[in-house]
Amino acid sequence: MAIALNGKMTEADSGVGTVTTQTIVNTGLAINAGNAIIVCVRSGNGSAGQVSVADNVNAGNYTKAVEVADGVNNRTVSIWVKENSAAAAAGNLTVTVTLSATASCATNGLVYSGVLTSSSVDQVNSAAFTTSTATPTSGNITTTASGDLVIGAIGFSTGSTATINSGGGSESAGFTSEFDDSLGTASHQHLHSADDILSGTSTLAYAPTLSAATTGVIAVASFKAAGGAAPVVNPNLTPGADVGMPAGNAVAW
Repeated sequence: MAIALNGKMTEADSGVGTVTTQTIVNTGLAINAGNAIIVCVRSGNGSAGQVSVADNVNAGNYTKAVEVADGVNNRTVSIWVKENSAAAAAGNLTVTVTLSATASCATNGLVYSGVLTSSSVDQVNSAAFTTSTATPTSGNITTTASGDLVIGAIGFSTGSTATINSGGGSESAGFTSEFDDSLGTASHQHLHSADDILSGTSTLAYAPTLSAATTGVIAVASFKAAGGAAPVVNPNLTPGADVGMPAGNAVAW
């Protein structure tokens, strides 16, 4: 089953203010049973492990696919997934991000069909860029299953006015921008998220070009499609002896 974007939840940004919780809602977007909810979080914490994500419809916390921390500038970016969501009418599902220590925060959410309903995380990578650059990269991943969903997320300095989709900046090749937060305006968390739905397997990184050099954190995570893995054929099987088929018969895979 091919993965498809069903729609976007709201996004939230504390600006330079601090919070202990933050919420986004599936406003105008019905969530179907079996959908996957992907949540990206940018926090002002200086170390990993201080963020948790849950909602009011599904039991248990979301699974963290990847998190990267910049302890020099006190910021993290993380990507989370709730697989096999229960159905929720538009406006009825609220995702809550909880911080273990008061900090600034930004959150957004995307809803997809066709994602594997358990153990969907395939490959991840991330980087903190503490020296200013206009060409940050998450580092490569090599997907192991056909048709992965790839999510890229970047958060950079609250004082920056850099952009990705204008002013000389550009999205990472193959990715579609989904959330742009308040890029170009200072005093915001500058959480930007993008996606790429692959047709096969691939080696790729999340590497947008910024309109101006800055510091930040960047991450990429891929998620397997339901039924996306290619069949594994054991070359040591002997027709007849191992698969109950007369020797010499052709096997079509």
